Amino acid sequence: MARFPFRLIAVIIYVAWLNVVPLQAGAVEAADDCLSTAWPHEQSDLQPDPELRYGRLANGFRYVLRVNREPADRVALFLDVQAGSINEKEGEQGVAHFLEHMVFNGSTHFSPGEIVDYFQSLGMSFGGDTNAHTTYNETVYKVILPDGKRSDLDQGLLVLSDYARGALLLESEVERERGVILAEKTARDSAGYRVHLKKTSFLLDGTLIPQRPVIGNDEALRSAGRDVLQHFYQRWYRPENMVLVIAGDFAIEDAEALISKHFSAAEGKEHAPECPDYGKLRRKNDHAFYDFEPELGYTEVVIEVLGSKKREHDSSRLRQEAMHRQMAVRIINHRLDKLAEKAGSPFSGPYYYAGPLFDRFQTAGIRAQTSGDKWRETLADLDQVVRQAVAYGFTEAELARVKKEFLSDIEDAVLTSDTRNSLALAASIISHVNSDRVIQSPEQEALLYAPVIRNTSVEVLHDLFNRDWQNGDWLVQIVGDARLPGPDEKRYIQDYVASLKQSKIEIPQESADLVFPYLAIPHATSKPANIKEFSGIGVTRYTYANGLVLNVKKTDFKKNAVSVSISFGDGQKSVLLPGLALLAEDVINESGTGTLRRTALQQLLSGSSVQYHFRIGEDSFNWEGSCVANDTEQLFQVLQAVMLDPGFRPEAYEQVMKTASLMYQQMEKDSNGKLRTRIEPFFAGRSPAFGLPEWPQFQALTLGDAREWLLPYFSRAPLEISVVGDIDREVAEQLVSRYFGFMEKRDYQQKISKSIAFPAGENLEVTVASSFPKSIIRLAWLTDDFWDISRTRRMNVL
Repeated sequence: MARFPFRLIAVIIYVAWLNVVPLQAGAVEAADDCLSTAWPHEQSDLQPDPELRYGRLANGFRYVLRVNREPADRVALFLDVQAGSINEKEGEQGVAHFLEHMVFNGSTHFSPGEIVDYFQSLGMSFGGDTNAHTTYNETVYKVILPDGKRSDLDQGLLVLSDYARGALLLESEVERERGVILAEKTARDSAGYRVHLKKTSFLLDGTLIPQRPVIGNDEALRSAGRDVLQHFYQRWYRPENMVLVIAGDFAIEDAEALISKHFSAAEGKEHAPECPDYGKLRRKNDHAFYDFEPELGYTEVVIEVLGSKKREHDSSRLRQEAMHRQMAVRIINHRLDKLAEKAGSPFSGPYYYAGPLFDRFQTAGIRAQTSGDKWRETLADLDQVVRQAVAYGFTEAELARVKKEFLSDIEDAVLTSDTRNSLALAASIISHVNSDRVIQSPEQEALLYAPVIRNTSVEVLHDLFNRDWQNGDWLVQIVGDARLPGPDEKRYIQDYVASLKQSKIEIPQESADLVFPYLAIPHATSKPANIKEFSGIGVTRYTYANGLVLNVKKTDFKKNAVSVSISFGDGQKSVLLPGLALLAEDVINESGTGTLRRTALQQLLSGSSVQYHFRIGEDSFNWEGSCVANDTEQLFQVLQAVMLDPGFRPEAYEQVMKTASLMYQQMEKDSNGKLRTRIEPFFAGRSPAFGLPEWPQFQALTLGDAREWLLPYFSRAPLEISVVGDIDREVAEQLVSRYFGFMEKRDYQQKISKSIAFPAGENLEVTVASSFPKSIIRLAWLTDDFWDISRTRRMNVL
């Protein structure tokens, strides 16, 4: 919560399906050869991560190996086929995804159904440890092995080699899987998905992308037989169009020998296919898009600019510009965060984005959600944010803040690099290769980006921002439940946009310096009265005279990382009003503290790794925080502040209720929404701790209800603090003694007498007024909680 998340993964910005990096003079243009077997670093001035082993077989099949021992023994195997729905021909829409399903249904070494038995024999779940996904331009198969010994690697690679060239595509299995695909298409159908398809058709008119939705269309899916699937399989599942990634605890020599064994004989069965022609953006006669979709439940307002770009290989110059763009993006999002926090703000969930789309188009945009009657005010605010940045750029204070944030992100990535998860590493490598971006280590990225960040000026960011917004026409989108006056709604939007151009643009003001008001600790620190060792699990428990309990477990599971949890009170089981837990949790998280707004606290934490969040669990309230080890004391300072001075801000309540209103409007037309408001409470005997009430009951909840429920727990409930991570127990004890040991004895406990009545033998039928033909059936039987581990495991097997 303390700041925007940031991952240094080739510095490519991903926003939904959008990501942007433009071409400048002097850049090396990338060839449009979709079957190129060159590695990104072979066509770049950047050096790859030295921990990676790159390989290429004689048939063009490529692989990347990365030894990594987090978690121990586990190995992630990803087979990337660099083809997706964009590679389909007319009449094949959905075949790439259909084929992804079919490779599991019988292959050279596994009859239909046997692949599931094989994974279960290893103690792996089908779907959890082996899975796949299809996008516009890739199909990725994933296998997670519980052990990296040679025999397990051999079997895992046998499975992937069958996916690659050994799928049987039996006609009987095609017919059986067709029903699954069509059911998935039906399940995916929603107001949001339909709006997405229409917006894509508007924005990318003239290109192939709107014509190739990943799920496909009914006509193609119903008619596709074995011959159609086989033809796509032979065209695109060829060795020179595949990349294998192995990350985990294994021996490099074993892996290379087995890769050669399983993949060196693979060959394409047909002539190499022609690469898809993405097409060109068609010039729009109007610059507005309107879609009345009342079942969306809210209105989305978007201002976006979209233009074409040439592809180019990765380079240090490209990375520098990408970093500058991310810095500008974060400054705008900081501004939006403050706007949304103000009382009376008409919108929620605003964000700004900028990045490449398929490395052929370039986009920048700003969007927010609002109610149907507030779209004008929302559009005016978003327009002001963009035009203000275009006219005046950014302030020195804003730039200084994001410099601290990005430099801290780089440092954190280096400090925790040794304990990155193998699954995440494999996914990152695939992402880089498919984006023609060089994979670098956190240390390499720090050397590359730190000077760029330090030397960035507001003039550089302002110039880049303006170039982004001059790369095409400004397009305005109003979609959802807003009713616009006819008969020409688009003209109505355009006229309103024209009127906004006459409004005055405010000059951005330098923000005042903030001081963290909680640093002074006027109380004498207290030492624990009792210490107990739990040697079997490596935990030390400290008990203080005031009732405070501290549990400490030192572990290098994540190097240089520390997690802290403050548990107190009774959680959801103490709630008396349905929906109050959701309201109260969000109000606390949006409020900051009683002294500092949330955005002010975020600003003060710029340059630190501190993150924190309030959560209401089933039987306790929890403040949860994390940081790198060097920031541990600052994390305790923040947790003390939010614990002892919780914020119950009226503007936070207003924002939460506004967001809830939009959520309820959406749930009203959706079967999954009714699951939360009608079915979950039904199975819990309509206990207020489960599910959500209907909107009128939720709307009646007040800020006073949340304060009355939580404040006694915050001020008087006993605390149990758990510290886990790369920290000495003595250090943890000293920090807890300093920031929490001085408190008076706490003994607040609410009397809880409610019991949950399971509706045995009862039935409930809920009707949803929706145009989407979907149903949900849920059956349940009474068991008990999950603390009996043996019983829980039997239930999971069942």
